[in-house]
Amino acid sequence: MLGYKRQKIEKVDVQLENFSNAPRLADMAYEAIHDAIVSKTLQPGSKLLVRDLAQRLGISYTPVKEALVKLAGEGLVQIIPRKGAYVALLTISDVVEIYELREVLEGLAAAKAATMATEDQLAKIAGYLNDGKLCIASGEVKRYSDVDILFHSAIAEASRNIRLLEALKKLQSQVRLLMATSASLSGRPQRSIQQHEQIYQAIKRRDSIGADNAAKCHVKEAREVIVSYLRTQDQMA
Repeated sequence: MLGYKRQKIEKVDVQLENFSNAPRLADMAYEAIHDAIVSKTLQPGSKLLVRDLAQRLGISYTPVKEALVKLAGEGLVQIIPRKGAYVALLTISDVVEIYELREVLEGLAAAKAATMATEDQLAKIAGYLNDGKLCIASGEVKRYSDVDILFHSAIAEASRNIRLLEALKKLQSQVRLLMATSASLSGRPQRSIQQHEQIYQAIKRRDSIGADNAAKCHVKEAREVIVSYLRTQDQMA
C-alpha cells in the first residue's frame, strides 16, 4: 500500500495557509488539502477531521466538507459513513487499475493529437518537454512531476476530444500522487523524459500509430516500475 505500514489512525498536525478572505473557500480548501495529500504531508490512512482542517484554514466547516467530497470523487479521500474521512490508501491492485486505464487514455490522446494538434499546441507540448529536460538537468525532481502532468495535459488538450480530456482529468490526482513515488526512483525521471521525446516526435510528424504506441509504452513502463517498488516495500514492511 504505497510502501506504508498500516498504523493507528491519528490526527495529523499539518500547517495549511489561512484562506479566510478567499472568494471561493471550497476551491481554496480543496487546493490546500489536495496539495497536502499529494506531497504526503497528510499521510495515506490519516483521518481528516473537518473541525481541525477548518480551524487551520480559518474557515467554516461547509467549504471543508465540499472539498473533501470533491477529493473523494477523485480517489484521494475515502469517506466512510459514521466514521469520517480518511486519506485514501492505494493498494497495488488500485495502481494497476489506474495505470491500465491511463494507458488506454494516454494512447488515444497522443494518437488524436497527432492528427488534430495545431502548430501552437505543438509548440506548447514542446515547451513542456524542454521544461522537463531543464528540471532533470538541475535535479528538480518535484518540479519535474508538475511539468510531467502539464506535458500530458497539453497532449490531451491537443486531442480536441472534450470527453477524453475530462476522463484524464478525473485520473489526474491519483496519477499525480503516484508520480511523486516514481519520480523519486533512481533513473526514472531520465527514462521518462526520453519517452516524452518519443511521444512528442511521433505527434510532430503526425504519426498517430507511433504516438499511440509511444504513449502506451511510457505509461506501461511507469506502472511496472511503481508496482515493482511497492511490492519491494511491502516485503520489507
